[in-house]
Amino acid sequence: MWTERYERERERLERHTDPSAVFHVGSTAVPDLAGTPQLDVIAVYDDASAMWDAADTVVGLDERWRRTDRESRTVVYWRDPPEAVYLKLHLPGDEQVHNQIAVRDHLRADEPDRRRYERVKREAAAEHDGFQPYQEAKAEIVQELIETARETGRFAALPESVRE
Repeated sequence: MWTERYERERERLERHTDPSAVFHVGSTAVPDLAGTPQLDVIAVYDDASAMWDAADTVVGLDERWRRTDRESRTVVYWRDPPEAVYLKLHLPGDEQVHNQIAVRDHLRADEPDRRRYERVKREAAAEHDGFQPYQEAKAEIVQELIETARETGRFAALPESVRE
């Protein structure tokens, strides 16, 4: 289900904008990992102008899309379950992109860490209302997973399209 939804979003992005790369990230990108029912997608653009233009284009495609701009990236999303999508548009070299791809790849390959992360996510969801408290409750394990991904060579294997 999630792979098919991701492919639809990737195809839509590539049809209407010109990303250098598109990635499925987050829990739904890791088989056999429980997650919130939302699709997380990262699109990387070669320059800021292309990224901002892409955000304008995506928002114009459907009235459900909303946009939040941040310093060097923009987030375009809709929150209508069960079709919730968070589309994060970035430039090459963004550490957040590197972290998300490396941790995703690590969790796909390492079942014990996948189970440990899932346990922490479930506990955080049960104990915290709201996005920010949930994120803060997971912060320690996420940092550990980033370090483990670095130690196991996941960062060295990142695609060229996300590097500066």
